[in-house]
Amino acid sequence: MLVFLVICEIQSTTSDTNSAEFWTAVFTGSLTFATIALWWIGYAQLRGIKKTSKADFIFKFTSEFFNPENQIFILLCDNFALELKHKKIEYNNQIKSDKFPYFEVNQEIIKQLPLDQTKSDLIRQSYSCYEIDDFLGYFEDIGKFEKQGIISIENVYNSFSWYIETILSNNTIKQYLKLQKKGGSDLFENFNYISKKCKSFEKKLVKNKSIYLFKFRWWLSNIILDR
Repeated sequence: MLVFLVICEIQSTTSDTNSAEFWTAVFTGSLTFATIALWWIGYAQLRGIKKTSKADFIFKFTSEFFNPENQIFILLCDNFALELKHKKIEYNNQIKSDKFPYFEVNQEIIKQLPLDQTKSDLIRQSYSCYEIDDFLGYFEDIGKFEKQGIISIENVYNSFSWYIETILSNNTIKQYLKLQKKGGSDLFENFNYISKKCKSFEKKLVKNKSIYLFKFRWWLSNIILDR
């Protein structure tokens, strides 16, 4: 109301020639202000929707990740109960024999773990390399989603960093990943990427460095290294 009275007072002191120009300027300014206000409201709403969508996505992905089979596999990795083996496969005269990698579960270690009957029933004798690839694919997806901005590094670190480190520090998994890399496969490129970024983020937390500087450095390195 006060602004309106001031405008009227200013208008009353202007000439008729300038009156049209004055009100045109007021109308233009008001329209500009209204446009900015509407844009800001829309932006705030979209940002809220985006945050909600990300939260829903993280919840669904986390629920899918922590299924009983994956929990058992993490248990086996954490207690070094997996051994990488190779089974020789004989085909025929046209196809030469091949070695099929698989993971055997060390039952002697399993017997020492205080597991209830439900978990014990889920433990298998062995896993094929395809099943291992499916499990490691979750971590590959985490790295990919973080690159795309679907999951923030803060969420990755808080929810998955321990599991990422546990899996990658397992000697059997290391051996298998080296075997994959030796064969020319970059199947788990994003897995290695998110592991390095989580370790870097942990150092940032310890040294209490700026999160914006941290993110800028990784954004720049991703461009330079074409990741």
